[in-house]
Amino acid sequence: MESEGNFELSLSSLSDSEWENDEDIKQFIAEEGRKQNEHATLHEADKGASAQVPVGHAETEHQNENEDYEGSIAVDAGFDEPPKNSTKKRKRQFLPTTEQERKEIADNVDSKGTKRATKFGVKLFKEWLEKEKLDPAFEELSPNDLNEYLRRFYPEMRSGTEKRYSKSTMAGVRASINRHLTNPPFLRNICIMKDSAFSTSNKMFCGVLKKAKEEGCDETKHYPNIAETDLTKLRSDQAFDLNDPTQLQEKVWFDLQLHFARRGMENTRSLKASSFAIKTDDMGKEYAYLKHAECTKNHPGKMSDTNYKTKKRMYANGTATCPLKSFRLLLEKRNKENDVLYQKPRTGRKFNPTQDVWYLKSVRGHNTLAVMMPRISQRLGLSERYTNHSVRATTVSVLADNGVEAREIMRITDHKNEGSLRSYNTDSTDSRKRAYSSFLQNANVEQSEAGCGISPPTPKHPQNKAGLTACASSSCVHVPPSSVSNFTNIGIPMMNITNSVVNVHYHST
Repeated sequence: MESEGNFELSLSSLSDSEWENDEDIKQFIAEEGRKQNEHATLHEADKGASAQVPVGHAETEHQNENEDYEGSIAVDAGFDEPPKNSTKKRKRQFLPTTEQERKEIADNVDSKGTKRATKFGVKLFKEWLEKEKLDPAFEELSPNDLNEYLRRFYPEMRSGTEKRYSKSTMAGVRASINRHLTNPPFLRNICIMKDSAFSTSNKMFCGVLKKAKEEGCDETKHYPNIAETDLTKLRSDQAFDLNDPTQLQEKVWFDLQLHFARRGMENTRSLKASSFAIKTDDMGKEYAYLKHAECTKNHPGKMSDTNYKTKKRMYANGTATCPLKSFRLLLEKRNKENDVLYQKPRTGRKFNPTQDVWYLKSVRGHNTLAVMMPRISQRLGLSERYTNHSVRATTVSVLADNGVEAREIMRITDHKNEGSLRSYNTDSTDSRKRAYSSFLQNANVEQSEAGCGISPPTPKHPQNKAGLTACASSSCVHVPPSSVSNFTNIGIPMMNITNSVVNVHYHST
């Protein structure tokens, strides 16, 4: 055998198989381990110093012969991992899971909405197969057979009223069938939407969409934006009584939905008081923000999602309806026994405005939170029964109408592309539609706006640089004969259209 010094120098050149099978090496490492353990015992008080980590243990000689050994080297306390040539075994933490737990984790990849859509689409296709006296177990069909069945299925899809489904519903059914085939347990390596084997069924699908449009069945329903007059009501100091725990909660809910462009019921019940923080910016302005990134429809937490999220802010404005003022009041009056943000309010005899706590410790019900905006709409007598998602749509439309660029709006809404964003802002506001109609009709003031009461402009009225003749009323702008082609080129300066309405009248002389 080589001398101990030479033997130690030659360790690094040995192969993995030599490490595993050489008995001399194992004996040497075991001996070195015992020596270092004895040395560590004598100098126990110096454990905090940068000492060599023992490379072995007394029980090394009893270890299995097939166990891997690595070279001995001191481990610097500054490293996260021991160097490769270290015999110290890292203790990794593994938490055992059951098969049921693993199944639940895998099933949680798709959202509840996606699961419902998949179930509906698959059920619809299986019902058609049964009607045609075919085997409903379509999962193992060959691509050619499946293509033929889909080619026959698409044109026969009907709702309960024997009316064709809308474009979005039919697209959802096709995507659901594809998702069902490619997800566990089937894991088919096919795509019924793109593979050439399904070209004839997809051609039929496109034809069905065109037919549905011709028959007036292409009714994609978008959530309505809150009208300007209704938004004014919601912003007034009469809309919410901050001494009423229910209305205080409604106001905070509306403010958070509007400023953070929250989607309907998404994560509403899971919001906690500790989810938010209040800070001051470089100008000394206070604002509230959400401290953590949420798992949302657009950002479900997949590998493609970025960990960086823009921290949206809700600023204080110093008015009686200040959103930060009501938010602080809710945090002050909430029940501290539960961190959840939306708690059941005390009502009737259980409520006393002089009490420190206005809420019970239990979370507000799912169904109650789902109809927050419809309930507010009814209580305030708004022009329409808005949905929770209408608040998010309003965030997009208000920012867009005030000149905020699409990429900036996407940072608030968390949309991934501008195409999705445009679906929230596909229509013009009522005031603009009235103006457009006036342009087309070449209408006089009295005809275009009932109750305006302003006579057509005369030469005595001063004209501004844009060629506009303004009447005495600050709420109206009269446009003289000119080559005005649209609403955006007549020179009216940008303003907050959610707080004021400008009546524009086009006149002929």
